[in-house]
Amino acid sequence: MGKVELLAPAGDYDCFLAAMRAGADAVYLSGNRFGARAYAKNFTKEELIAAIHYARLHQKAVHLTVNTLFKDAEIEELYDYIRPLYEEGLQAVIVQDVGAVSLLRKAFPDLEIHASTQMTLTDYEGVAYLETLGANRCVLARELSLEEIKRIIRQTKMPIECFVHGALCYSYSGKCLFSSLVGGRSGNRGRCAQPCRLPYDGSYCLSCKDLNGLSLLKELLDAGIASLKIEGRMKSPDYVGGVTGIYRKYIDLYEADPKHFLVEPEDIKDLLMLYTRSGNCGGYYHSKNGKHMITMTEPGYQKGMEDKRKIVYEKYASYDKKINVNAYCYLRAEEPVMLTLMTEDEKCVSVFGEIVSYANKQPLQREVIERQLLKTGGTDFEISEIQIEMEDNLFLPVGKINELRRAGFEELTRNLLDIEHRGNSRYVSKPDITSAKDSAPNPLLHAFVTTKEQLDAVLMKQEISLVTVPAAMLDMAELEKTGRFLHEKKRYLYLALPVIIRHEYFKRNDKLISILNSEWVDGVLINNYECLGYLNSIHFQKEIIADFLLYSWNAYAIDALRQAGVTRTCTPVELNKKEIKRRNVSSEDVVIYGRLPMMVSAQCVYHTKYGCNQQNPTIMLRDRLGNDFPCRSDCNSCTSYILNSVPLSLHSQKRFLDSLSPFSYRLLFTTETKEETEKILSYFHEWLHDSKIMPPYDQFTKGHLERGVE
Repeated sequence: MGKVELLAPAGDYDCFLAAMRAGADAVYLSGNRFGARAYAKNFTKEELIAAIHYARLHQKAVHLTVNTLFKDAEIEELYDYIRPLYEEGLQAVIVQDVGAVSLLRKAFPDLEIHASTQMTLTDYEGVAYLETLGANRCVLARELSLEEIKRIIRQTKMPIECFVHGALCYSYSGKCLFSSLVGGRSGNRGRCAQPCRLPYDGSYCLSCKDLNGLSLLKELLDAGIASLKIEGRMKSPDYVGGVTGIYRKYIDLYEADPKHFLVEPEDIKDLLMLYTRSGNCGGYYHSKNGKHMITMTEPGYQKGMEDKRKIVYEKYASYDKKINVNAYCYLRAEEPVMLTLMTEDEKCVSVFGEIVSYANKQPLQREVIERQLLKTGGTDFEISEIQIEMEDNLFLPVGKINELRRAGFEELTRNLLDIEHRGNSRYVSKPDITSAKDSAPNPLLHAFVTTKEQLDAVLMKQEISLVTVPAAMLDMAELEKTGRFLHEKKRYLYLALPVIIRHEYFKRNDKLISILNSEWVDGVLINNYECLGYLNSIHFQKEIIADFLLYSWNAYAIDALRQAGVTRTCTPVELNKKEIKRRNVSSEDVVIYGRLPMMVSAQCVYHTKYGCNQQNPTIMLRDRLGNDFPCRSDCNSCTSYILNSVPLSLHSQKRFLDSLSPFSYRLLFTTETKEETEKILSYFHEWLHDSKIMPPYDQFTKGHLERGVE
């Protein structure tokens, strides 16, 4: 196992320097485009290059975040955005969009690509898929237990990165649409408005406490995690430096003597002093979920702690070191003066200056040369030893010694940056996305159901051509009965695999292959990379539909999914009319009705409020404005879903929808009773022929169709 990386955040250049001076091995940060913290100060291009150079000189790294979803027009700009930074020595990018992963790997062969926690990687199959796509590291979802992480590490050679400190999201990162659908600020675009930090039912039951992994550090290091990540690009330099310094101290102590590793109570107090959100917790490393991880009371910074944070930072920031250099200066009459600079690890450069002459009056003194060479204040270097070899009675202007010193350190900087070879990038043209299969003459109706009662209603509606059910909802006998019934009517049955795949789901469900290969199953609907990796591993030959939580916002993403066997995608629910109009949706499902999932969470509102009852409960969660959000618990997978307070309904957009010629119109049923399902099915069947009739509900949203997201 190699040395673990301590990865710190930086929202601006002051935070970057604080992290570096506190002992970070690497810093992740954003430029002014494409980062998942759009409201941080972030870095100008000049600051990015300065940070990249500083890190490389000190044998550290900068990881640039481009971990948002890209619209088609934006991803075309990604190459030009990354190229100058790549040529200046950028070490790694952190990416959410599968299209961006594909593009960047082809464009920059030796640039490290790290799969963001926004990709919601939760098991080995997802990691394996990202490896085939060209990723060099995976940042796992924060919800994984330590045992799950160990298992993934044993199964892959891919370096694994995990969070060790900072804020926790209530939802799986990358599976949250709450801020987007309620306020128009998308977490997938770095603009989350944090609605989880607001009160619901009079308490802060969606507000997670911050992760504090210091007491778990030995276990995390023993597990073989390659990089430990601190969250906090919106935090102050004192916070960043203080937290980084404390973790640096204990990582070093562990590496020096792991058997006698012990965290001192005083350091735990100092860490809490830097910031606490109604107390800290150990995250999910040893807990599935629970009230102990939720603030319940109003979250926020402690007031009046700024001076104490500065004290803590100064206490632990002990790595503010310049690069030690030995200097050798050689002077002989009628020859150019020579300066050789050598670092502790024997990186060496030599430069030549003016021709030295004999002195007519006052000869050059050795002390003057030393004094001028030691003037390194504006550089990253510090001369620790000087050797001067010179004849007597020589003359050289003092200014020429200064020029020689500057030339020497410039050459040494170029040598240490080692970026001259970085010119082998190439532009990757936009894929030509055509229909993956023959589109239907008219869009088909596709019903996604979540209960057997809804399924009963759908089966009786011949006009519903496509039916999708959760894989766990039917046993083999029910599956055969349902599939046989549909096939006799020339209708199709799809299985929806779980939105979140964990705990070796595919190994535990050893009959899944035979179910998927059953003649009654026509294809699968998936929302994660674990499913994609698994289906590739078993050479699945039927239809694979990538749902709207397996994001395909741009042509590069669609192409990457197609290369992995996806036959149909779902039109993204965060795009507006103009953006959708630019897509070829002839092989896509368009969701026209249903309560969209606002959050997919390992937490559980019912469990937090009442305790676990293992009965798959659904309760309502009311916000400050009186809106009620259904919270559905899937106790089998320990996953909960917070649904929108009103359903999406695009019934008023028939003309626009028909102009798209999509493969199918999808109706998503979640909380509907059998009777409600029947009414909605009948309505949309009639709507296909008469768009002026009114739906059997009066509260709905058009989602992002008009506004989209920034």
